[in-house]
Amino acid sequence: TSSEKEMHLTGIYDLVAVLTHKGRSADSGHYVAWVKQEN
Repeated sequence: TSSEKEMHLTGIYDLVAVLTHKGRSADSGHYVAWVKQEN
């Protein structure tokens, strides 16, 4: 909808997830996704 498009034009977003990585390179190690749970 047009109101959803206008909201994204502000450059302000709601953070809903973060992807972290632990390892020597992007090809090895572990990725963990942290996702916000709605109440």
